[in-house]
Amino acid sequence: MASLLTVAELKEMLKDAELPTYGLKSEMVTGLLSAGVSLRIVSASEETAERQSDEVLWETTGIMDTVVDPSTSNQRRVSLRTMSTVVTEKEVDLLRRERDVAQREAELLRRELELLRVTPRSESGRLMVRLAELKGSLIFTYSNAAGEPPFP
Repeated sequence: MASLLTVAELKEMLKDAELPTYGLKSEMVTGLLSAGVSLRIVSASEETAERQSDEVLWETTGIMDTVVDPSTSNQRRVSLRTMSTVVTEKEVDLLRRERDVAQREAELLRRELELLRVTPRSESGRLMVRLAELKGSLIFTYSNAAGEPPFP
């Protein structure tokens, strides 16, 4: 557990917790644990994903050029939480809008299907006209061959 954290990271955590930043690495870890600080172990892939999400967060909020005093790490954390909340609210708003658009599209498709059910298709209409013409010509041909009038 302690081997995954660097001494620099441990010292920063100790500094944030207002604990002494000297001693062996194991003593630093023990001091943090006894102070109630949780040591979150992050794998390399999780760390990369977390850094990428932080970069996206900085880019989307547009405050990349803001200067933050390094001694105010608590303010930085609060600022990141606030930015994360803003991004989350934007994502929720975007998802709601997408849902509304999808609902409108579904309603339009329902109406279109209803219109298609009620109105005959143009091809089937043309086919019916063609069948009527063929029937008429067959009746005419048959009646002429029999010597009868075409329509009684």
